[in-house]
Amino acid sequence: TEPKGDPRVLLDDARKASLANNATMAYELAKKSYDIDKNVAALQLMGVSACKMGDHNKAKAAYKKLEASRQKQLQVMCAEKGITLE
Repeated sequence: TEPKGDPRVLLDDARKASLANNATMAYELAKKSYDIDKNVAALQLMGVSACKMGDHNKAKAAYKKLEASRQKQLQVMCAEKGITLE
């Protein structure tokens, strides 16, 4: 089934969940946004949220889709959580 919703609203809600330290909800909402509209901001938030959740596989999947400059940012952030992405 096609994901439904406004990708901008979903991303905004994902950011709010992230700020509220709800990484699981942030990841799910960012993924829905990304599935509708392959936007880099949602992908970045997916990676950050996955690291906060301690989910190496989800973090690595998001990492692989990011461009090199954004990969470096995610690597540093995830390393602080004990997750290596290389």
